Amino acid sequence: MSEETKNKPKVVVQCGQTKVSIWENKIGDNTILSCVPEKIYKTDNEWKSCNSYNIQDIDNLIQCLQTVRTELKPVQKHKVE
Repeated sequence: MSEETKNKPKVVVQCGQTKVSIWENKIGDNTILSCVPEKIYKTDNEWKSCNSYNIQDIDNLIQCLQTVRTELKPVQKHKVE
């Protein structure tokens, strides 16, 4: 998949090395928003990510998720049936 056609997250919230990406998925007439938390780090001049958090990352993860929740509340107006 080329960079031009690659999907991008709707919103990215970053706190320190922790970030949460918000993705928009269309299912029929509904739009579902989902979040993907990850920790980013650099090794050998290359950026990588993982889903493992140490105790110091937890506060950043909580802060990111609270920010995401605040951002999503007005957007999530529909019911999923």
